[in-house]
Amino acid sequence: MNELNPNEIANTSILKGTEATAIYGANGANGAIIITTKGFNPKMMREEFRDYAFWKPNLITDENGEAKFAVTYPDNITSWQTYVVGMDKQHHITKVSKLVKAFKPMLAQLAAPQFLIEGDIATAIGKKINYTASSLNVNVDFSLNGKQQLSSAETIKANDAGTSELEITAAPGADTITARFSMKADNGFADGEQRKIPVLRKGTMETIGQFNIMEGDTTVTVAVHQNAGAVKLFAQNNTFDVLLDEIDHLKKYPYYCMEQTGSKLTGLLMEKKIRLALKQDFKDEKEISKLLAKIQKGQLFDGGWGWWEGSRYNITITNYITRALLQMRGDALLETNIRNALLFLNNQLPKMNKYELLETLYTLNEAGHDMDYHSFLKRLSFDSLSQHQQWQMLSILHKQKLGHENELQKLMKQKTSTMLGGLHWGERCYWWDRNEIATTVLAYKTLGNIAGYENEQRQITQYFLEQRKEGHWRNTVESATILSAMLPDIMKRNQNFTEKAQLTIGGDTNIVVKDFPFAAKLKAGTTNITVSKQGGGVVYFSASQQVFNTLPQAVDTNFRIQTSFEDKNGTTISKLKAGEKTKLQVVVEVLKDADYVQLEVPVPAGCTYGNKHGGFWYEHREYFRDKVLIFVEQLKKGKYTYSIELEPRYTGIYTINPAKVELMYFPVFYGRNGMSGIEIQK
Repeated sequence: MNELNPNEIANTSILKGTEATAIYGANGANGAIIITTKGFNPKMMREEFRDYAFWKPNLITDENGEAKFAVTYPDNITSWQTYVVGMDKQHHITKVSKLVKAFKPMLAQLAAPQFLIEGDIATAIGKKINYTASSLNVNVDFSLNGKQQLSSAETIKANDAGTSELEITAAPGADTITARFSMKADNGFADGEQRKIPVLRKGTMETIGQFNIMEGDTTVTVAVHQNAGAVKLFAQNNTFDVLLDEIDHLKKYPYYCMEQTGSKLTGLLMEKKIRLALKQDFKDEKEISKLLAKIQKGQLFDGGWGWWEGSRYNITITNYITRALLQMRGDALLETNIRNALLFLNNQLPKMNKYELLETLYTLNEAGHDMDYHSFLKRLSFDSLSQHQQWQMLSILHKQKLGHENELQKLMKQKTSTMLGGLHWGERCYWWDRNEIATTVLAYKTLGNIAGYENEQRQITQYFLEQRKEGHWRNTVESATILSAMLPDIMKRNQNFTEKAQLTIGGDTNIVVKDFPFAAKLKAGTTNITVSKQGGGVVYFSASQQVFNTLPQAVDTNFRIQTSFEDKNGTTISKLKAGEKTKLQVVVEVLKDADYVQLEVPVPAGCTYGNKHGGFWYEHREYFRDKVLIFVEQLKKGKYTYSIELEPRYTGIYTINPAKVELMYFPVFYGRNGMSGIEIQK
């Protein structure tokens, strides 16, 4: 008080009893004096809202034992609980917490949906609160995109509150709606909030185009679609560039189940080797440590891994993660994890079926695990196995020196060639760990250990590159396993992959390309594009356009989906009521057995989540502001129901984009319902 100049005091108010304790707790039991100075310049418009205020790791105290830093709190008017953990050089640890409460005597709060879909009509709510002991005369303002929509002069009684409502329409083509709610009192108090509401498009973005591998002097034609967007052209003449591009795509994949974590680890380890060969810095050591920590934390007590952290063990995932860790076998910190995994797999052998048995024997063989392989292999008839299993057996026979020539010749007779000269084995199927890509990776690695099959390896490399039709391989497993298989061979013959070629691109625009990588974006013209390649080695050329489907129709070839809303009594309802919880029921009919399924369920913009529960042990859920993703390891033929708890909050009429179910690794196998909508009433 002694520091205040009486001439600078503009306003003084007193809070007593419950008014004071409601804000300041026990500290306000005897009342509180609120002083506003003439120099008070409130930040009228609050715009930044976060669940956390700050994070300051690695602070070190000075010679006085103090550590200081400046903090700008977010604009949330709330209580902030600060947690401090300290450690000295002797590793003594202490922790303490402190409550910091943000307060304003007069508050203007804006509540609006976190997003909208084009065409949505929603109601935003402005809340007016007077915490003072006197009535306030205020001017209230509601605006959208800088244009005033509502203005009024009101009186808010002492310790009272009120609301204002404003209808918001998400016009087609809008990107963001900026909503503002503010009020200013005669005594100088002012407050307001501004929120940016993203407007999402109605429909689905689809990519069309082609990918070509150009070896020798050749010409390809690109069909230009007039109703699609610009034509994106990209060409590379260096396999290292292809691998680094694929690794970058793998790193950016947003999900982290155990398989995807292992795949990202494999990709980063490959990049580390490439950067070393190119004498470049590797900048993702921290990401490798993060992935390893997740893998170590996810290992179960018995030594296995599940599909997600905390789920029951899965033999396929345990084999996959173990083989990923074998790339770091020299790391002493990982040796315990690897050893426990190998012992777990060894102990499970008597209980395994034929597929699991060969998969596990292959992993143990790759790890150099000492055991009697012959006693297990002699029980199996080579001719009765699938091609994937036959390659696994051949690999084991070769490494264990048990005789393999007959088996090798049988497999070589089963090879399949592509029109572009690629070579592959295996069967088209839904299973990512045994399909033709997985089988061909296995063949590539096995032949690499047998002299005289270098040409076949080059043909397999060709096949792998052909599979990047969309500019990337289809999933994280394919990216990681193909990268780990190809890299050692490519590094041996690096000079063959760095030769430059020349491309001549003709159409509405003529371009001669001599420097790679090359990228360009052309307007969709009226003429198809021709691309001719002369000289050099292999050129990987892609052309693509994007088209947005605003009216996606229902697809029920592999799955059928129905969605509905239910009230608390389980009755199906056609309209929602603000403030009353509801369940979004999703019924998925699986027409054929499916493995590794992803279900995407959009939610109405006028709702928030009532409960973000993680699902049952056999599923994994991830919640986003506009949709819920549900991952399921296996779905047999039949019907399945999933419930999402919602709280309708904002009245209006909302669009619901189609719900979609697809195979995680083969999204061309999918099903969806059509567009729908829902009304939320008061």
